[in-house]
Amino acid sequence: MRLPDSVYNILKWIIAIVLPAAAVLYGELGPDWGWYDPDLIVLTITKVDVFLGMILGISCYNYAKGGEE
Repeated sequence: MRLPDSVYNILKWIIAIVLPAAAVLYGELGPDWGWYDPDLIVLTITKVDVFLGMILGISCYNYAKGGEE
């Protein structure tokens, strides 16, 4: 299955920009505002971001070599 370019670009933007920015924002504001366990939330966001980045990277690699998987 191949993703349309628009979907790929949106996912890439979310993975490369939005999730890391959200992790930094939560990590910086969390302690000041008393939000729930900022360290745990930042680690969770970061781990999800790395996982999604790996999946997108594998998908991009398969697309570039002409595979369908």
